Amino acid sequence: MGKNESDIYYRSFMFDELFINTFSLVKNFTLVDVTRLYNLWQFIEQSQKLAPGAYLEVGVWHGGSGCLMAKKLQLLNDSSTFYLCDTFQGVVNATDVDTFYSGGEHADTDIAIVEHLAGMMKLENIEILQGIFPKDTAT
Repeated sequence: MGKNESDIYYRSFMFDELFINTFSLVKNFTLVDVTRLYNLWQFIEQSQKLAPGAYLEVGVWHGGSGCLMAKKLQLLNDSSTFYLCDTFQGVVNATDVDTFYSGGEHADTDIAIVEHLAGMMKLENIEILQGIFPKDTAT
């Protein structure tokens, strides 16, 4: 596959207008890059072949990737609930075994930020769970 062909293959999201429109809403609310977001977008559609169920994202920060996936569910007329779980206090329970986090990273968030994004996107299929998953949020 030539260079131009591979660029088109790996950037196929550029031809998905619904994704581009949704990405434009969430891009400032996520730490996830556009290619990985498109993979999550496609995952939601592919998951429709499985038995119905709920969806869960643990560690949502400002809610961008979770709201993007919830929007895809909404566009597919899927009534599944998308759970967004976070402490909204940054990384907790980091240990010396963790080579990337020491604790407290991504604390620059608040549940109101996620609620704002969900409201802006008119998402009614999400539920925000605040606390450590599953210790504090399992029901």
